[in-house]
Amino acid sequence: MLLKAYTFCNFGRSCAQVRKLHLPTSLCNGRSNLSMETGPVIMSSNEYGVSSSSIDYPVLIMHGVLGSKNNWNSLAKALNKDTKRKVIALDARNHGDSPHTAEFSYDLMAMDVIYLMDQRKFNKACLIGHSMGGRAMMRVALSYPERVEKLIVVDISPIQISATLVIEKYLDLFENITIDDNLPLSQGRRLADQLMNEYVPELDIRQFLLSNLTKVNGKFRWKANITSLKNSFENIVKFPLTTEVYKNPVLFVGGTKSDYLKVEDQDRILKYFPRAQFEYLPAGHWVHAEQPVAFLKLSAEFIKSSNE
Repeated sequence: MLLKAYTFCNFGRSCAQVRKLHLPTSLCNGRSNLSMETGPVIMSSNEYGVSSSSIDYPVLIMHGVLGSKNNWNSLAKALNKDTKRKVIALDARNHGDSPHTAEFSYDLMAMDVIYLMDQRKFNKACLIGHSMGGRAMMRVALSYPERVEKLIVVDISPIQISATLVIEKYLDLFENITIDDNLPLSQGRRLADQLMNEYVPELDIRQFLLSNLTKVNGKFRWKANITSLKNSFENIVKFPLTTEVYKNPVLFVGGTKSDYLKVEDQDRILKYFPRAQFEYLPAGHWVHAEQPVAFLKLSAEFIKSSNE
């Protein structure tokens, strides 16, 4: 997700003043065998249920920056139960258990989604994306409109980004944390939590960030490809709008306490998504996590509604 800013300058420090901890390259990069190809990757996924009808298209979900498919476990199960459709939560490239690549962009993420659909022989799908994932799914709809039945975008705009975006600072923080490989994973996470606490006082934010810390072959690493995300930061901040238009229904769900989906963007959004509707729930950027019942109701009703 594109996280809301809890800026380090609030604590009298700039990001450059984060304590340097001599990070090993292996922890930062996660995997040394980075793909240099610009083709699609095979994304890791969690699947829930089956579609009750052969005419019901599956629901594909993509998380935000530094998130993973596991962020959507509960809601994916609930959506499957409510809509009677197969639901698949995805790990975007450079996130979770999906491959790490040097290249990272919305066009590539869209290509990955279409590749999965082709491999699974899904003619169409209903797409859901939060924050970065919402932009990736918008890119799919604009580039491959014939493959997208309908679209749900959670707290993100294709027009402009939040003024409080702080992801780059979190990436810098990740680069400056090192953990002794002799520690077990539980102790390593506690140590990382202590190191982060000075700069990220919000426990829920730290827990979200620390879900990226894992141990592979006895060595700590971040699941997210920090180097690639930093190098591709401009590709995350800027959404590639052209003259393309997606003419099927789109539901934008924003948080009233967030500035990622601004009301003043709606007229411009409608130029690209003329059948868009907008709903706002009393929440921050994590709308689906803060208001799961209301979000589930909105999403399920939209998915089950006619495209006419």
